[in-house]
Amino acid sequence: MSNSNVTVCVRFRPLSHKERKANDKVCFKKLDSESFVFKDERDEDVIFSFDKVFYDDAEQSDVYNFLAVPIVADAVNGINGTIISYGQTGAGKTYSME
Repeated sequence: MSNSNVTVCVRFRPLSHKERKANDKVCFKKLDSESFVFKDERDEDVIFSFDKVFYDDAEQSDVYNFLAVPIVADAVNGINGTIISYGQTGAGKTYSME
C-alpha cells in the first residue's frame, strides 16, 4: 500500500449470470496491478491508474490483505483508519466489504 494518507483502489466484479446470459461484454482491458484501459462510448481507449486494481479474478483475501490488514494494524496501535466503498447499486460494494 502507498505511504500516503489516502489509498484509492478499484475492484471489478465478474459479469453476473444475467449479464452473461444477455451476452454483455466487459469494457475494460487489464494492463497491470495499477492500471486498466477503459473503452469509452466512442470506442477510444482511456487509461486509468490507481494505487491498486483488483480485477474480476481477485479473491476477497487479496482485497483484505492489501487494504484492511494495514488499517487494522494501525487501529490496534491507536491510529484512526477508514475504508470507504463507493459505487453504483449492485456493483458489489457489500460483497467487497464482507
